[in-house]
Amino acid sequence: MRSVLHFIGWIMLLVAAGILVAELFGYLRYDDEHLSTIGELWLAVHPASLNGFQALVRNNTWPGLWEDIIRPVVIAVPAPVLPGLLGVVFLAGAYLGRGDEAGTPRRTRRRRGRNSLIG
Repeated sequence: MRSVLHFIGWIMLLVAAGILVAELFGYLRYDDEHLSTIGELWLAVHPASLNGFQALVRNNTWPGLWEDIIRPVVIAVPAPVLPGLLGVVFLAGAYLGRGDEAGTPRRTRRRRGRNSLIG
């Protein structure tokens, strides 16, 4: 399980770094100081899924969830923040989960001698 968390965490951090590099190239080439938000990037990549996700949230959950919580995050949060934050959370989960196994001694199998009554 830890290796899966490590993998997902590093992939998310690589995605965040890739978005930052793309934003840097946009700044250098077009002198655009604006960081793309999650919504702008999502709309550029696949607009139908953004609309579908909005409909899914509005129709199947509390109606205010989209308007009050998700929409402001999608509009305001810069695009590299979400994958970067998720990457840190996954890596922290992988490293924190390690404490259970690292602190406990390994179980050793008892060898049965030749004179054992149980075969």
